[in-house]
Amino acid sequence: MPGDAVGRELLGMTPGFEDPSDEAAYLEQMVEDRRVVIRIRVSRVYGTALDV
Repeated sequence: MPGDAVGRELLGMTPGFEDPSDEAAYLEQMVEDRRVVIRIRVSRVYGTALDV
């Protein structure tokens, strides 16, 4: 459903829209594409160094 929790989270990952109709079209397209947000909790990282 456009504008649900997933849609709002996806909007948070975009630079933003000046025109509200563009935002509505984006949300409708995300539903049509069946886009989701996946979170992966990382406990260990091997083979790389991170500057944390």
